[in-house]
Amino acid sequence: MQCLIDLGAGTYQVLVPQPSDYTTCTALVVSPTELQNGVMHLTAAEGVQISLSIGLLWAIAAAFRAVIHMLKEGESNETN
Repeated sequence: MQCLIDLGAGTYQVLVPQPSDYTTCTALVVSPTELQNGVMHLTAAEGVQISLSIGLLWAIAAAFRAVIHMLKEGESNETN
């Protein structure tokens, strides 16, 4: 990865030496070999694992929402 800084008027300069913290960069240039290890190159098993994790998180959130809804209904019935 190469860090670029904006010099203005649409020109950029490669920062030398490269910083260890890329938050100071205006843009990053990534080589194709670095992209091969990215998210788009998951195996089917890794994709299933991520999908199941997201589904489980949604299920837990739905359960919390149902419990909160039940608790609120119980409070409103007690006050009537």
